[in-house]
Amino acid sequence: EGRLNSVANATQLQSAGRFHFGRPGEGLLSTTMVDKIIPIFDMSIGILLIIGLLTPLAAWAAALFLISVILSQMPGFPGTQPTYFQAVECLALITLATTDAGRYAGLDFFPWAWWQNKKATRLRGAKAPA
Repeated sequence: EGRLNSVANATQLQSAGRFHFGRPGEGLLSTTMVDKIIPIFDMSIGILLIIGLLTPLAAWAAALFLISVILSQMPGFPGTQPTYFQAVECLALITLATTDAGRYAGLDFFPWAWWQNKKATRLRGAKAPA
């Protein structure tokens, strides 16, 4: 950038200004921005899974992320890394997402129990004779 701008003389720099290069194909969602977002995403999903809050949603989000990692490292191409570990973690996360994980030993227990009590009360009220 500096060497290309040094080709212009003073008059050209005054009339057109300095030329600033951007990375090719870099828009609003640049690789720099993605590199900042992914650790935040990983940390927030990990915290949600550890405390058991929104467990199915967090497990599906993590599984979809790992599926994208697995698909970006297709086996058989030169230079790709093995993705066996990500595949095992992805299957475990899908298991967490499709079972009642978090409802018995996590914070998901409280909204789930409240919902079940509300539903039971509503059913008891509907069965009461008028």
